[in-house]
Amino acid sequence: MASTTNQDDTASDSASDSEAWLGRIDCSVLAEDDAAALAARVARPAARGWAPGFHEQIDGGATEFEFAFDRHAPAAVRVGLAWREQGTASTVWDAALVMLGWFDHDAAAFPEGWWRSRRVVELGAGTGVVGLGAATLGAAAVALTDLPGALPALEANIARCGGAASATARALPLSWGDDGPDAAAFDGACDVVLCADVLLPYAKHLFGPLAASLARLLARGSKAGDEAAKAAGPAPHRPVAFFAYERRFDVSSFFEMLESKHNIQVEVVARARQHPAYRAPEIELLRCVMAKHELPMPPPLPAPQG
Repeated sequence: MASTTNQDDTASDSASDSEAWLGRIDCSVLAEDDAAALAARVARPAARGWAPGFHEQIDGGATEFEFAFDRHAPAAVRVGLAWREQGTASTVWDAALVMLGWFDHDAAAFPEGWWRSRRVVELGAGTGVVGLGAATLGAAAVALTDLPGALPALEANIARCGGAASATARALPLSWGDDGPDAAAFDGACDVVLCADVLLPYAKHLFGPLAASLARLLARGSKAGDEAAKAAGPAPHRPVAFFAYERRFDVSSFFEMLESKHNIQVEVVARARQHPAYRAPEIELLRCVMAKHELPMPPPLPAPQG
């Protein structure tokens, strides 16, 4: 299902050189005085081989990643990789693939046409692989949001995917805590919010702004009741967020903030629902909704098929 593209020329960095370079990156971004103490509390991501990591990009010259859907074949998502230029924002993390695999595999939760008419916002999009997956599966509009410096790569990935993604996806600037992406693109509302691997061990100070942005988007009215949606069949309901992260450090304060401060209910998606090739005990997949909203709750996840 996953494939990579490498540069023709062999990368000049040795493994030891790249290890030293990674060490410099780690030390430069840790937001605590005692970087060693923080590193001791943070587990390294597991090496599952699902997508090119640091060494595959720096030493192996991997420049592109493709996720090919099974149930929706021959649909695929292609994104560029540029860790040397953009660091962690330009790589594909495993939690994103768990989420994409779930969208593809769980026909009970995502039957044919589920994405049609839905308006999607991805927070901290990075490469945009998850939002582009939603666009490829038929979402009516997708906003891939990130800091301004990430937008050129996102725009390049929209063009690289082509097809439905290039027609419906847009790269938009958004700093967490701000009001939200360009309201004109969504009439001030969205139906689905995507968050994949956005909880960073060296940026716990961003938990509050991220929770605020997520809450603002979920509090808006759903557009699933407009004419296009009525033609597609789904009943209007409150917006839903899909959230995936790898358990590498203590994130309990973030989810406590969602529930206590923003009144957001969090539901764990059982691993039995997830794609058999893209699930791991360290990666959590969640569904989040506002506990109180003018629109009804989305329907519960149906029993998995088969």
